[in-house]
Amino acid sequence: MQEISHSLDRLQHALEAAPQIASEARRAALSEAGQAIRSAVVGRLGGTGRIARYQEVYVGTGGGYTAVRPVAKTEIQTSRKRKDAAGYVTNSIESGHAIRRPGPNSRRKSRAVMAAVRGKYMYMDTERFDADRIAAEVGRKTVDAVENHLKEASA
Repeated sequence: MQEISHSLDRLQHALEAAPQIASEARRAALSEAGQAIRSAVVGRLGGTGRIARYQEVYVGTGGGYTAVRPVAKTEIQTSRKRKDAAGYVTNSIESGHAIRRPGPNSRRKSRAVMAAVRGKYMYMDTERFDADRIAAEVGRKTVDAVENHLKEASA
């Protein structure tokens, strides 16, 4: 009888720990998925990698979502005298921007051949990245982690 009571206590402790195990597994799976999405974003960015290094994966505080976005509170040197926020530069690349022409009293001559730069839409085009497949994979990894935890507890 005491052996059954001991087994039930172990099972109860394992079940009480299951939500924490599930949360940690979901967070780890979302982090992996975020890295895959970041690779897709960086691939769409192209260039020398100067802007790509300012893209980071964020996992929500509750571990329920993942996002790729520019590093907060970071400035990028955009010209000799000017620094802009990483988010500002990334947004300009994402959605395009107008080209500034020299003023009427400027000595500078414009080499621009168009009025605006087209956006690369590296964030928007990651929608093509199979979100349903990623969600199913995150769910499968979470369930597998909880199952393994319960198997170890019952062994």
